[in-house]
Amino acid sequence: MGDEELSMFASMKNWMTSSDGHMEKMVNCFGYDKELSARRTQVPDELSKLDITLTEKFKLGAVICQEEQRVDNFYGKA
Repeated sequence: MGDEELSMFASMKNWMTSSDGHMEKMVNCFGYDKELSARRTQVPDELSKLDITLTEKFKLGAVICQEEQRVDNFYGKA
């Protein structure tokens, strides 16, 4: 390999090493989104355990699922 190829190789290696933390953060974000989505789909099942009307279940489900923090609070993860 010539000097130019070695320099490019070294640059790519440095980039991959420095971006490893960013890639891990992205993967964690995707995992959290998937988990959040799964928990949101379980909210109606959890609300069906309560002695409330169907209308109240829909309204409460809409309020809970509207924001991530509310879903986390609902499941006690905050």
